[in-house]
Amino acid sequence: MNSKKLALVATLAIFTLSVLALPGLGQAQQPKQDKENLYIPKDVKALLEQGLAAKQGLPDIAVTVSAHYFFPYYRVPGLMHNVFELKLKNADLGFAPVQTAAAPAAKPEDKKETAEAFEEVPATDMTAQFNVFLQFRELTDNVPGKIVKEVFVPATVTLAAADYKPDAEEVYYVSYDLPPGSYLLALAMRTRDLKKTGSSYFEFSAPDWSKLEGKLETSPILINKEIGQMPAQETQTDLHRGYFTYLVLKVTPNIAKAIHQKESLDLLYFVLGAKPNDQGRFALETEMEVKQADKTQIKYASTVFESPYISLPLPLKQTLKKTTGTTEVKDLPAGKYTLFIKITDKISGGKVDKSVDFEIL
Repeated sequence: MNSKKLALVATLAIFTLSVLALPGLGQAQQPKQDKENLYIPKDVKALLEQGLAAKQGLPDIAVTVSAHYFFPYYRVPGLMHNVFELKLKNADLGFAPVQTAAAPAAKPEDKKETAEAFEEVPATDMTAQFNVFLQFRELTDNVPGKIVKEVFVPATVTLAAADYKPDAEEVYYVSYDLPPGSYLLALAMRTRDLKKTGSSYFEFSAPDWSKLEGKLETSPILINKEIGQMPAQETQTDLHRGYFTYLVLKVTPNIAKAIHQKESLDLLYFVLGAKPNDQGRFALETEMEVKQADKTQIKYASTVFESPYISLPLPLKQTLKKTTGTTEVKDLPAGKYTLFIKITDKISGGKVDKSVDFEIL
């Protein structure tokens, strides 16, 4: 693990341990009220109501909620940080060219009769401006109930001209904090010129970790392309292209769960329901192994983690015994594999088993 990664893990571990000592931890509370008066326009709410029973979205902007991740949220104890992965087609978002500012023209006396005299025309950026509306409803026995929260998220996305492909489907992330429970997300998107409106519906739930007595659970096991650290935690709801934020983390998930040979498997997850000792330290004994077609390829040494926050670059090296009696360490060959994780809380006795599929290219 490199020094940058170690520093990031240490920062998050210290942050986690400090907030776990907050009074009332695990007691679900309502989120703080937004500072601004955020709302969903009446006509957009009416459109969401029309499609609610059949969960039938509007196709003008084809938006798909493809995944949901959740993590504990510590600014208000008891909340879960819900991350929604959206897929959007560039052509639906109303991208338009925006000319970048040109450099001042050279004075006539400074110009030379050479190719260098011709000024470069700056590249044209492509910008889309649209609004995102989130409506969260209670969900009981698959039936949408009362509205819990409505959120307005203005969004501006700018792409370099070379990166803009009208038919490309891009991945975006939007997050919001809610008490544990089951919900229906009714999501609407509208271009700023009001010419296009799209909508989608998505059912999701997050466990109440205050009720996991003697049991463990985890947030979804994420494989990531990159995890970075932001200067400060975000304080408002934003739409991000290609990454999401959690605490002071900037996380770029590896959606395909595919990595190249010689790369590590970069994991991120949080253990829920674990109990700290009197000094606030955890003891999460973790066993991991990589299998292919039920055959173990790599078995890692058991590790005891002192924090429920796990950010780990897992090396994919296997040790092979040769006929001469010696051993050889090699990179795992290309193919499809499954990582199995067994976690035991040595303090409470709680256990949980998890697995995640991945591919080496």
